[in-house]
Amino acid sequence: MKKYIVVIAYVCVTLFCLYELQLLITQPRQYQFLARQLDTVEVQIRAIETNPEGDEFRWLSDDVTITVPKPTQTGVVHMHVWIAPGRITTAIQVGNYQLSTPLFSAFQSRRIALLVTPSATQSSLLPIKFIFKPNETTTPIAWAFAGEYWSSITTQPHPQPQLMLFVIITLFVTTLTLYRISNHPLTSIVCAGIGVLLFLVAETPISMTVAWITDQPALYNRLWVLAIAWLIWFWKYPKARAFFTTASAQTRVIFVAYGMLTLIPVVGMIAPPESASMQIEELRKLQECPDHWTGAQWDVAANFAPLSQCITDHIGWRSMFIRVKNEIDYQVFGVSSRIYFGNNGFYFMRRWSDERFSWLQEIFHTPSQRQKLLAILQQINQNYAKQGIHVIMVITPSKEFIYPENLPWNAPKYDYQMVRDFENDMEASGLDVIHTFDLLQSHKKDVPLLYHPRDFHWNDLSAYYVAQAVTDHIAQHKKITNPWNHPLDICSMVRKASDQSFAALMSNRDAYAGTYCQVTTMPNHIPWIIENRFNRDFNVWRAEQASPSQTLGALEIDGDSYSMYFQTSGLERYFNLVVITKFANWRDAFTPDHLGYLQRGNVRYVVWQMRDASLPLLLNDIYNEY
Repeated sequence: MKKYIVVIAYVCVTLFCLYELQLLITQPRQYQFLARQLDTVEVQIRAIETNPEGDEFRWLSDDVTITVPKPTQTGVVHMHVWIAPGRITTAIQVGNYQLSTPLFSAFQSRRIALLVTPSATQSSLLPIKFIFKPNETTTPIAWAFAGEYWSSITTQPHPQPQLMLFVIITLFVTTLTLYRISNHPLTSIVCAGIGVLLFLVAETPISMTVAWITDQPALYNRLWVLAIAWLIWFWKYPKARAFFTTASAQTRVIFVAYGMLTLIPVVGMIAPPESASMQIEELRKLQECPDHWTGAQWDVAANFAPLSQCITDHIGWRSMFIRVKNEIDYQVFGVSSRIYFGNNGFYFMRRWSDERFSWLQEIFHTPSQRQKLLAILQQINQNYAKQGIHVIMVITPSKEFIYPENLPWNAPKYDYQMVRDFENDMEASGLDVIHTFDLLQSHKKDVPLLYHPRDFHWNDLSAYYVAQAVTDHIAQHKKITNPWNHPLDICSMVRKASDQSFAALMSNRDAYAGTYCQVTTMPNHIPWIIENRFNRDFNVWRAEQASPSQTLGALEIDGDSYSMYFQTSGLERYFNLVVITKFANWRDAFTPDHLGYLQRGNVRYVVWQMRDASLPLLLNDIYNEY
């Protein structure tokens, strides 16, 4: 009976202690801001970059707002922002209110605090937007932000007594724990006395320690796990001690090793220790932990599956374990499950070499499939021709074909002649084709690189040469002589590339690959903008008034992620309107909304750009996968 009373007492004391910890300091709820394009779905405006101090930030343009979950009580919105050179901000739009801003200098880091109150509206987001004077620069970049959060300003009326009570209860639990371990009451009492003295002379460090605990949501919200672990320990400690006393050394080593391997991931789930640079980029959304039981009480399987996947996705040190495994594969065996590590620092995605290129080869060697693919491209051309629009087909070669010398020995190799033969068939059927592979091969030795070494995309230099070919092609079609007259201006840059993220090694998590770009200026300093029409983003450059060199009219580029590199190619010098967009399904290009958009813009030329690796997807009506 006495034993059960002691156990119940320990349970009550532990639960009460945790309750007091929760009441001690009101946890400042922190939310990371999201970059959201106005009136559109969430989009990534610029890739996250890192400043020299190692802080991550994101450059944004004028028409971007940031949103934060709307406060449920009075609180303060803290904003860490800075303005790009040449830009002048006049106000901040917070919800429906506009506030004047202090004077900003270029790259001057400013912290702004805004007092906000709860709202009765149904919206769950508080939009915040910077308002600028008219843009007089050559870039759409306007401002950057990092480290923003909203915090509650509610405080406890009597924090000192609560702190005292919390410390007393903690000392009491600690004393009983020491008594359980040592079985000497005097030792426990001495330790408790030392703890009281520490509290009397070092109240500030103790308060800071408690505050640190409450500032770690992953730890703070899982204190109940620690309580259960303590109860299990208290209950099983005598038997565990007897086991270690009588067991052999080998048995104890095995038991401790197994316990550590089990305990470390669990502790990592309670308080994730990994830094932001250690985190890997996932290609899928991680499973959220279920917070309620679904279905009937006996539907164990239906509820266990998401819980099991949640534990797998959020196990402690998961990113580090993945990186260690990948590093061993790379250093010992020279392989990766996602990447081929090539020569001269090149990375190649296994997905293309192992799956897509073999599929493409099979299609080209199967007459019925080859003809079906050709028929789809002919239908695309005919649909545009009915609207009086001339289509130029651009098949973008993959990096594996431009730089085969950098492929590792164990990567499969394919002959690009199969694509070149298909391009000849396209021309023979009446399609207008630019032979992109031959074009880039002719310039391969003229520039340092045509593709990013650790990304599957081409770089600005490739886009420049293709844009020049497109411009000359259209000029020839309109019987205009050699309009392209601006030279290639090469610049160097660093890029945190996607293939590098897929590799996820221990040695490259902070590494940036050197690559090359094109320096360009927009005519009359008119920037590219993003327009949202019929639930689709269009990257648009529009001249206020056509200049004498802009004689080729309006151009639309329907492509994939490669097409975005045309924004630095200089097409704006020769067209008064350039539109770049992406379609998930190729049939979406011929909806009445889009065709009407082309007619209103007087677009008479369309570049249909696709990667060679994406051609097989057309057979399933899929146009763009990136």
